[in-house]
Amino acid sequence: MNSQFSFEDLVDGWNLSIKPEDLPTVIEKLGTVFDIPNGLAPGMYVYADGLISSEIIKGRQIMAIVGFVSQSKVLAVCLRQARLNWSSHYLETRLDDTQEMRSGKEATRILVNRVRAMGANAEAAEWCFEYDQDGVKKHEAFLPSLLELGHIFSNRQVINASLQALYAERLDGWYLSSCSYDFYNAWELRMSDGELGYRGKNLRADKCALVRPILDLTSFSLKKEDNTFETPKEILPGMYVYADGLIYPEILQNRQVMAVVGSVTGSEVLALCLQQKRLAWGCFYATPDLLIRVGNDKEEIISCPRCGEILIFHQEADGKKLTRCFIRHTRGFLGEKINDKSQEAGSSAWCYDYNQDGVEKYSAFLPSLTELRALFANKDAINPALKALGSEVLEGWYWTSSLYDARHAWKLRMNDGTIEYDKVWAPEYYEGSSVDINKKIYARPVLKLKRH
Repeated sequence: MNSQFSFEDLVDGWNLSIKPEDLPTVIEKLGTVFDIPNGLAPGMYVYADGLISSEIIKGRQIMAIVGFVSQSKVLAVCLRQARLNWSSHYLETRLDDTQEMRSGKEATRILVNRVRAMGANAEAAEWCFEYDQDGVKKHEAFLPSLLELGHIFSNRQVINASLQALYAERLDGWYLSSCSYDFYNAWELRMSDGELGYRGKNLRADKCALVRPILDLTSFSLKKEDNTFETPKEILPGMYVYADGLIYPEILQNRQVMAVVGSVTGSEVLALCLQQKRLAWGCFYATPDLLIRVGNDKEEIISCPRCGEILIFHQEADGKKLTRCFIRHTRGFLGEKINDKSQEAGSSAWCYDYNQDGVEKYSAFLPSLTELRALFANKDAINPALKALGSEVLEGWYWTSSLYDARHAWKLRMNDGTIEYDKVWAPEYYEGSSVDINKKIYARPVLKLKRH
């Protein structure tokens, strides 16, 4: 079904609700005002070896066409398309409207993860995610959002000229976006005139709209001619943190990855280290004085995702401060060796002393409950990056540096976000124990980085 709106009635920076009648009023047409960085322009040819050129070069594999360029984003259109259902099982991303309308890459990965977890189908997103033709690597392409489709539409004339020169199918007809309209329908856009509409998620083959994968080439534009790299302006969870300070969306050969970006808030970046260890939280009971020092006047109220029980804790949200407080409490002062192992804060101490993969000793810490909850929220971006490095993914129970009381500390389960508290000292948490695997509790160091 068509809506009465065309894409040229929309603005960059829209705030779409789920209903077409709530689309924003006209302010400025998309695609008409933007600066082209580094000489990149829509219609250029993207080669599989990383070159982007305005010419067709014989003997080199073209994998896509530049479709949109702004100061912070470079998108490319793949050369092939298909007619597919959006989801024959009527899946939804469950993103909020703003995220869903803007980020096709995020929506695609959420749909694919739900497919794997449920054994369902999301045909359009799956096909784009598995697309590996013309030199495109699997899991790099995605189903564009409605906003991204609009960006492509605004440059369709130069894109189609380049596609025609390659004898590839031009952009013409209705194209599915990664945006769910409602339970039964998904948003679509017509490339001939920019008209918006919505189409059933599960239709006969002859009723399906077209699906065209796109690539996010923002990282390509960061590579300089002298083969050096720059940290992008937009740092996102799942990017790689290198020991020399670079933050980059790709794995670079011969450079040491020391962590993966876990969350980004304001000017701070929380990065997850690559190693973890199963430990008791600690071997001491907190004194009243220590409990006062690790607490604050703020009260955060949360509910357990599993049982709905209201949980209240008075804790410092900064795991770095908490970790160093425990080190001072157990070691007397920074750098002093512990003589009495019965008074060691085991998980905090292991994180504090962590110096693997290029991480400097005394720079990592055990995250607070607040910080661990932020990592859990970005788990779907973090785990694929960890898996690509061969590191253990976030799964199972993890200690936090947040105390519940003198004898218990908070922990969080990465499978589903369940929050509970457990004894700070229990022999069964040591390595080598035959205790049930579900009771194993991990410590995972994190780093706090400043955005420049």
